[in-house]
Amino acid sequence: MTAANKRLWIGTGNGVILSIPFNQSSQTPQCNINDSQFSFHGHRDAVKFFLSVPCEAIQKSSTDKTGKKYEKTETMLLLSGGHGYIDFRIGDTTTTKVETKKMDEPNFSFAPISKNDRSHLIVWQINEH
Repeated sequence: MTAANKRLWIGTGNGVILSIPFNQSSQTPQCNINDSQFSFHGHRDAVKFFLSVPCEAIQKSSTDKTGKKYEKTETMLLLSGGHGYIDFRIGDTTTTKVETKKMDEPNFSFAPISKNDRSHLIVWQINEH
């Protein structure tokens, strides 16, 4: 769990990431559960950590006759770390092959680790408003 960019970010034990905005009209931070969001991208296991990193992004804005015009905007990168990756819109599409050979047999090899089973970082870029 972390607080970043006027939101409370919660990582669940099953890899779901929730984002709940703070109520703007109150003097003390209170969560506004009615406007909460969850991410379509998550981890296959528990969310292990969150990390927020402030940064600047350079965006192209309107151009005029003198040339291109660029504008710096304050942004925040929010990273979540955990075991595996899953897109909750399509579900878990990976299948695991089970190796049936014994270790003392010739040509035995361990099954490769699927890309979705490795540790993953998910990164969001959040523009300051």
